Amino acid sequence: MRLRRRLPALSLALMLVGCAPVSAATAPPAPLVDTANPAELVRLRSASIEYYQAGPVDPVVEVRVILDSTAKRHTDSTTILWDPTFAERFVFLRSEPAPWRVRVDESGWGALDTSGIIPGNFATFRLFFAAGTYEALEPQLRIVANGTTTIADALASAPHLKWQRPTPEQQAFERGPLASVAAMAGPMPSRGRPTFLVGVLLGALLLGVSLAGWLTAFRVAR
Repeated sequence: MRLRRRLPALSLALMLVGCAPVSAATAPPAPLVDTANPAELVRLRSASIEYYQAGPVDPVVEVRVILDSTAKRHTDSTTILWDPTFAERFVFLRSEPAPWRVRVDESGWGALDTSGIIPGNFATFRLFFAAGTYEALEPQLRIVANGTTTIADALASAPHLKWQRPTPEQQAFERGPLASVAAMAGPMPSRGRPTFLVGVLLGALLLGVSLAGWLTAFRVAR
């Protein structure tokens, strides 16, 4: 009788023991935790400075920095620094996104601390300054993520200065043999009579060259 009473309990225990390995085997795996530092996966896409957006006398300039993040987690903060020369001659006004701290460090570099970057996306940071000089400067920038990870050191280029820089093709005359000939003709007399005489001599020289050309052409034609 005692054995018969214990049979249901023993059967239940065996069923539980037999089901335990199956449930453990079919349990979903634990999710993987991303341990990569998101600040190390941020890259600089571009850095530029824009002058005269509202006209030739507009004193406000814009420094624009575009960053790209391939991380799966957002960064906590972004710090943008500009060199001491730019910090001395340009006054910070505001930024987009808004900063939570702006300062000048002990070495003279201006620094702005603002929000981080959304994971898997790019972010545009716009810094506005008031120019204290008529000279167009291209500031040296340093971009830091999460306070300690340096993303890049870059020069913020000004598009209008890029187009003003002469190309090697444009400097061909200045560096060629014709430049020395033009330099020899540079010191012309400034008074009326000597200038008139020089003009007459040049005219006679050109006339002689023209006549020689006509004579040569006439002889060849005969």
